[in-house]
Amino acid sequence: MDRESVVMFPVASVAAEQAIFTSIRSPLGTGYRLVAASPGLSGEDRQAIVRVAPSHGNLARETADATGFATLPLPSGRRAVLLACHAGPEHTNRGGFRVHTQAVAIDPDDFACAFRGDALRLADAARVLLTPETLRSPPISLGRTVLLPHDEPGGGLAAPPEAEQERLAVVLAAALVARPLLVLGHPQPEQALRWILAALPLGGRVRFSTTFGLKLASSRSFDVTWAEAASAELARWLSDRPCAVLDWASGLFAPAGAETAVAGGPEFGPGDAAALAGDCRAWIAFARRCWAEGDTGTLHAVADRLREPVTPASLALAALNPPPPAAAED
Repeated sequence: MDRESVVMFPVASVAAEQAIFTSIRSPLGTGYRLVAASPGLSGEDRQAIVRVAPSHGNLARETADATGFATLPLPSGRRAVLLACHAGPEHTNRGGFRVHTQAVAIDPDDFACAFRGDALRLADAARVLLTPETLRSPPISLGRTVLLPHDEPGGGLAAPPEAEQERLAVVLAAALVARPLLVLGHPQPEQALRWILAALPLGGRVRFSTTFGLKLASSRSFDVTWAEAASAELARWLSDRPCAVLDWASGLFAPAGAETAVAGGPEFGPGDAAALAGDCRAWIAFARRCWAEGDTGTLHAVADRLREPVTPASLALAALNPPPPAAAED
């Protein structure tokens, strides 16, 4: 598939494998497990889904309407999205709510072409599978399903508020160079993630893994993890992995170990996002300029055209030679 076909040609529908992870009463017991999965999901892909799917009490919030999200590449190369929610009372003596997770997985070319590598667009299409009947009584067998991509042009996303742009630049820089990052305390992580995905070049977007709405767990590892404010398990979680931390409220950034190439000591302001991006700093400067000028159409159009290869040189060239406004809106 060539670069232009990825960007220019819409896809009416996409075939997807699927699975449900939850707890139901059955002869096998009542623990959390994959209660159903389509035959096309390999054993390795199923194990990867199980490792990140939330079980009882694992959503970040304990309200009835709490939700969670995760996306990652599977061992097969497919792209997976997991949508988790509370689905009524837990049916065992543990109390609280039962957690229901719907997973979908699509081929990487479909992900790049039909969804522009944007996992939230894939999630938007997959939400139709979370029907009241499915949540109330999960099926014990599943076949492949068909997802319909929504028409959401990147140019339609407004620029982030000025107060958030410097912190978002840090997240974008970490995503761009695949530096694991934990973002603490963003009040609307899904909206923040939409800005990051739209500004991330397509070649990085299709490989990017992230999660929000879930509690920290040692079994889960993502490029960017969005979490509630510092919690009791934070120190233990950080001890298991080298991960930078951005505190959204204070704006302080703690790099992951001495190997992080950032001058100025163990903490620095989000204005130093370019230092985190290293040789890719030209793209961070370009994104910040587009955000500041409200020109998201140009930013998103250029990002969508950068599939392969994404290198510091190609990013710098794209940032220096963006298309004229009329072309960016096409």
